[in-house]
Amino acid sequence: MPSKNDADKEETKPLIESDDLTETSEEPVVKEKNQSNPSNVNAESDGHEESPEVKKEELFAPDEPVNTKPEGKFKRFLHKLGKNKKVSIPLAVLAIVLVLLAVPFTRYKVLGLVLKQSVGIYVKDSKTGQAVTEASVSVGGKTAITGSDGVAHVSGVPVGNGVVVVTKKYYNDAKSNILVPIRKPKSSFEVSLEANGRQIPVKVTNKITGSAIENVLIKTGDVQARTDKDGKATIVVPADKDKVTLTLSADGYNSKDNEIEVSQAITSSPTFEIVPAGKVYFLSKLSGKVDVVKTNLDGTDRQVVLAGTGKEETGDTILLAARDWKYLALKSKRDGGDNAKLFLIDTSTDKAVTMDEGKASFSLNGWSGHNFVYTVNRDGLSEWDDKRTALKSYDADAKKIVILDESRGLGTGYTNYASESLSNVYVLEGKVIYTKVWSQNSNFTDLASRKSTIMSVNPNGQNKTNIKEVQVSEQAFVTYIDAKLYAPDELYFRVEFYGGQKTEFWEYDNGKISIASDVKEDIFRKFYPTFLLSPSAKQTLWYEPRDGKNTLFVGDQDGKKEKQIGALSEYLPYGWYTDEYLLVSKNSSELYIMPKTGLKDGTKIQKITDYHKPSADFTGYGGGYGGF
Repeated sequence: MPSKNDADKEETKPLIESDDLTETSEEPVVKEKNQSNPSNVNAESDGHEESPEVKKEELFAPDEPVNTKPEGKFKRFLHKLGKNKKVSIPLAVLAIVLVLLAVPFTRYKVLGLVLKQSVGIYVKDSKTGQAVTEASVSVGGKTAITGSDGVAHVSGVPVGNGVVVVTKKYYNDAKSNILVPIRKPKSSFEVSLEANGRQIPVKVTNKITGSAIENVLIKTGDVQARTDKDGKATIVVPADKDKVTLTLSADGYNSKDNEIEVSQAITSSPTFEIVPAGKVYFLSKLSGKVDVVKTNLDGTDRQVVLAGTGKEETGDTILLAARDWKYLALKSKRDGGDNAKLFLIDTSTDKAVTMDEGKASFSLNGWSGHNFVYTVNRDGLSEWDDKRTALKSYDADAKKIVILDESRGLGTGYTNYASESLSNVYVLEGKVIYTKVWSQNSNFTDLASRKSTIMSVNPNGQNKTNIKEVQVSEQAFVTYIDAKLYAPDELYFRVEFYGGQKTEFWEYDNGKISIASDVKEDIFRKFYPTFLLSPSAKQTLWYEPRDGKNTLFVGDQDGKKEKQIGALSEYLPYGWYTDEYLLVSKNSSELYIMPKTGLKDGTKIQKITDYHKPSADFTGYGGGYGGF
């Protein structure tokens, strides 16, 4: 075992120190620890005596040159940046991108990788100059179809140089180079197509108004086109075709097929008429029975909706349509028996259901939205019985009856009774106005606690309000109330008191009744129009007799801002179809349709059909159609 002295005698290699490294090596690397005091470095002896003064240059390896000048701030920043790769690498990439962007040749190729743009491509016929619709346009791998204006809007196209490819049957394919800019283009790129078939220019108009219709799809075989804002389009057909059938279709219009001679169509540029979509319903006795019938707005496609049974009363079979034509109310004795029934027809299905029936007579008052208001006089009840008369509404959506009000009675027999009548029912916009007046026979005097009233109630039965009342007494006994609608939602009342001792005139306006001191008998008795409300309730249609003829007017919801649309005409208002078309009648047996703007620019009134009119008129009712 070696002794301690032996261990002391073992050869030990010298250690070289530095700031961050201590290592053992046969040829130690010497690093500067303190440049101001280099003599503090220990070195291994090789048998020669070292000079006590060591030169600074000898402390560094030959491949590490000495920088005798202090580093500047910018060089120190670059030195640190080079060591931080998380920052230096992205900055290097950015520098490369900036260089590429600075060169026009490479700019769009770089931006096209990340920037996309929406471009418009306008395609026109090289010969006619008209827009080519329904053409397929491809740019940068994206495809779109040209619309009625001949423009295809292509989204997601890379910016930079691109190629537009346009194709359509019976046209030669076309290619065009474009430069998609970084900013959104202010206008569409234009491409011309050359037809290799026969070009047929056409125009499509509204049959009722005569106006051009945009975006009508015209098809024949496997080719198609769309009309522009002027209703014009050019459709190209095979060169060997002598006849073609063009199918015209557009939103809100009935489709129509038209067979044409190709050669004649090319030279004449035909104009086709199509009819707005929809159906009108009316009564017809063409079959010898009173049927419910429907047709298109031009009288085509006539269909019987509800065939008559032969048991109907000719003069008392009545059909009233809601303003949107979704529902119809029919009063008819079609099932036989002593009393007519009320039926509801849903025009979405043309199915009829019974609204109300029984031992009673029904008087129709009209539609308020989808609530139909009517009066019931029950058989088998006497003047002094309660509920002899009822005012009702039928909720067509919910299929249920709502009792709005009922009459009352007093007494014990024909020689001693008093009764309350419900009358003067007016269906206004969102309200039903009516009167309740007490009367008695000569032997009945116990009416001191009773009141005659003018009432208001919502069509659903809510908010029933007594808006005017008169205490019944010997001095103030209302014996009669009459009413007239003198403006939309505005009424005059003529109130006659006991024995004709006094007559007053009242005015209903905006839910309130006041004394109309300026109204006299002649003003009350004069002619007042019936204002027919449009489906939106924002317009009215009415007539006034002038020089023995009926002059038609359209105005706002208050019957103001009137515009004369028919001077000295033979027509009467019948109703509206949407807010754009007017239905009018002639000789109470012919139904016509016309634009709400009247007849101008050579347009003619369009006859729909002949129809059967019952004996009843609904003067003052404007909430539905068919009352004249």
